Amino acid sequence: MKDGQAQCAGDNSVGELGDGTLVSRSLPVAVKGVSNAVAISAAGEHSCVLTSSGAVQCWGRNMFGELGNGSTIDSLVPVLVADISSAIAISAGFNHACALLSNATIQCWGYNFYGNLGNGTTTDSSQPTAVVDVSNAVAIAAGGGHTCTLLMEGSIQCWGGNAYGELGVGTFDDSSVPVTVGGF
Repeated sequence: MKDGQAQCAGDNSVGELGDGTLVSRSLPVAVKGVSNAVAISAAGEHSCVLTSSGAVQCWGRNMFGELGNGSTIDSLVPVLVADISSAIAISAGFNHACALLSNATIQCWGYNFYGNLGNGTTTDSSQPTAVVDVSNAVAIAAGGGHTCTLLMEGSIQCWGGNAYGELGVGTFDDSSVPVTVGGF
């Protein structure tokens, strides 16, 4: 909203509307405690906002740590993502989320079975973890089980699940580290 509030509507079975209830809504309701949002990203059963200060807040399902606050407890209201204070963009995937920081690096948290976090492992993380070998990112987009970034020189790198060729590298193998998309 123009005033920095966030509003959500729809299913609310695990608190994904952020209004402090489990009541599903057919009309938008205000997300509690958000007054300085500059961007929002909604995913499977969690959502995140980027605040004007560069912090990130998330709410909803937290089974794999997708809220980034160091726990795996669902939250009906926004919680602060740990150690993120200079984000300039966010994107939420199905069970993970990522933030592009002002220093052109990326941090991701949550589900990591397919390498969704880009940190070289397949271990879930309830706190942000650095994507390896990315230091010149300008945009980020998280999908169901993978994430991609646009780099300053115009190339694209992706990581995570690749069962359908989502990573664009000519194989169907998952990657827990960024790989360069072919043809760019």
